[in-house]
Amino acid sequence: MTLQKNEADPVDRLHRQIGSRRPYRRQRPLSAMGFLYRGVGGDSHLVELSRLTAVLLFDEFIARSAPALRLVGYGASQVPHGVLWGGSDNSKFYKDLRIATVYGGSGLQLDSSNTELLGLSLRLQSTLYRVDCFCPRAAAESPVFPRIWAGFSLEQSQTIRGDGPELAALCEKFSMDEPTMLSKFTCEHQGLVCFPMEWVTSQLTSCLTLFADLSETPKVQVFQLPSIAEGLQGFQDASEYDFYSGKKRELFMHRLARNVERKSMRGPVQNTNLAPVATPTYEDACQ
Repeated sequence: MTLQKNEADPVDRLHRQIGSRRPYRRQRPLSAMGFLYRGVGGDSHLVELSRLTAVLLFDEFIARSAPALRLVGYGASQVPHGVLWGGSDNSKFYKDLRIATVYGGSGLQLDSSNTELLGLSLRLQSTLYRVDCFCPRAAAESPVFPRIWAGFSLEQSQTIRGDGPELAALCEKFSMDEPTMLSKFTCEHQGLVCFPMEWVTSQLTSCLTLFADLSETPKVQVFQLPSIAEGLQGFQDASEYDFYSGKKRELFMHRLARNVERKSMRGPVQNTNLAPVATPTYEDACQ
């Protein structure tokens, strides 16, 4: 009796998605992004910012004819002016989906045992392919981030005063004073009183926790990426994002540059009877 392979295996699906469309000879000017949440699930749409990981997928040319299918993950952290999405200290992983996904994969290889990340990678890849082929104009100009709420204790919330241009513009639009407007947008979560972060940026030093509101954020989104470095860095209101910098990227680029230098220093083979020496490749830097 012949045993049939499970067609629903996500690793096989990922390999088919990428392998059937290889090789790309151009860098698609797009990036797909989604979010992973680490922790106990619940009915609330507010999640702790420290437990959220932004995952991005995009093409990147790195010393070879076909681009790498780069999969990167970044956390977010509180900074004096608001929130920093990404950055070197918040880098979680740096992968290449064109390298075969295996169980226990490390380095640039994706670990197939990480089912959540594997499932999100499938959705990102299929969405990126669909938008690139059929509706490139549907891509947003920049990434869309969740609304951030700042949580304060009950005692601290009594002294909170709203500020910022966003709050002032809204109050002017609806002819309402700032305390009244602030009270209308106040909510309670996990025993804390929460306010929109953009309205209380000057008082974030006394904030206990930041929460991300995922209710209005697309589960998978595609945005324009005209260039890697510039397109993955920028500002939005009180948030800054940097999905380019990272220690893992720096380490990989250092290894790749070292391999290229070794190759350039290697002189011509004098004795043709000697076995040829292996040439450093992209895959050497993946180890």
